[in-house]
Amino acid sequence: MNKKLIILLIAALSFSSVWAAETITLEDALAMAKENNTSLAVAQIELEQALRNQSGVGAWFPSLSLSGSYSLGTSFINKSSVTFTSSNSAYASLGFTFSGELFSEKEERENAIINAELTWLSSLSSVEQAVIESYWTLAANDLAVQSAADSLDSAQQAYDIVKAQYDAGQASELSLANSELSVTQAEASLKSAEDSKSLAKLTFATLIGYSGTDFEVAELPETIYLNLPAASELYSIYSDSNLTLRTLSAAVTTAETTKSATELSAKVPTVSVGVSYGLTGIATSSFTDAAALSVSVSVPVEAYIPGTTSNLSIKSAEDAVTIAKIEQRAGEAELLADIESGILTINQAESSLSLAEKTLELTQKAYDLSEQAFNAGTLSSESLSDAATDLLEAEVSLLSARLSYLQGCLSLSSLLGCELEDLQAAYAR
Repeated sequence: MNKKLIILLIAALSFSSVWAAETITLEDALAMAKENNTSLAVAQIELEQALRNQSGVGAWFPSLSLSGSYSLGTSFINKSSVTFTSSNSAYASLGFTFSGELFSEKEERENAIINAELTWLSSLSSVEQAVIESYWTLAANDLAVQSAADSLDSAQQAYDIVKAQYDAGQASELSLANSELSVTQAEASLKSAEDSKSLAKLTFATLIGYSGTDFEVAELPETIYLNLPAASELYSIYSDSNLTLRTLSAAVTTAETTKSATELSAKVPTVSVGVSYGLTGIATSSFTDAAALSVSVSVPVEAYIPGTTSNLSIKSAEDAVTIAKIEQRAGEAELLADIESGILTINQAESSLSLAEKTLELTQKAYDLSEQAFNAGTLSSESLSDAATDLLEAEVSLLSARLSYLQGCLSLSSLLGCELEDLQAAYAR
């Protein structure tokens, strides 16, 4: 088997391997992450639990009990006769306790549902952002590998030319050695890019719960430049969608409900009503029955006495409301600052991206001219290698700038509580 046939077989196997690899779209990745993420699964269970609790009757359901007994006994008379005796009975009781806690139970359940929903949404948002960023990083690594492969191909072509010139006595041994060094450096750069891609693949697969790394991803999305308004305008539009502010608002509501429940529990009288009915000797014709009704009222006074446990509990509940409102106001100010920071980050990323695009354009032009001069014999292989290195660095810098801009836009959309596509549709330049 000759060398050319071996090369063709290796190329064919490589092509078939790429062809067989599954392409995971971003939508597929998000769906798999939602299904496999543990924190999201826990949040889902907690939400379902809160919904179940909302549908229950809770403390409004009276206590009900049923009981019965049967006994058999013997007695000995003068040690010559035995008498057997038996007794049986059945009882039923129904009780209900009315207290101040019943007034706030419904609100507490509703608050629990809202908090569980917000926890689920927060987990979902974090998972989606992590998946999207990981997906984009992997897509950028794909392009970096391609750029490194192109650089290696150019270095190999230049080496082949120098080698032919050296064999013909037209190039020095130093030129040949430098050209060979360029190939080695290009191979190292490609290996580094491939290692980075492998690591990004492993991280991405673990994040979405995918078994193995035999897959590919779609290309890095095109850059959509945004023309964003002032931070105050974005705040007024999207503050109601921000998960942090919604969570802080729910915390205020929960604290107020807890305060109300504490006050009602400590100040509203407790009324207990019980009804019972019993039968004795139900297996005989001479059974007896009895019924009873009991009512008790407990009037609390401790809450009105300063320094008592109930009084201090009410004060603590009032403090909790005050603290929750302070944290809410702080969260509002922090959101506005975060929006301003997000806009600045996007503007800086856009400036870096514009510079990277211009740098790549000039570097590509310089490389093309260097390649022409090298082919014409007026430029050394060392100079061509330097131009190729500059080109690869410019391509990698552009990829990094594109990724940074996309991530900045994604972070801002997540902060505002909206989809990236909606933010792009609203403010695309």
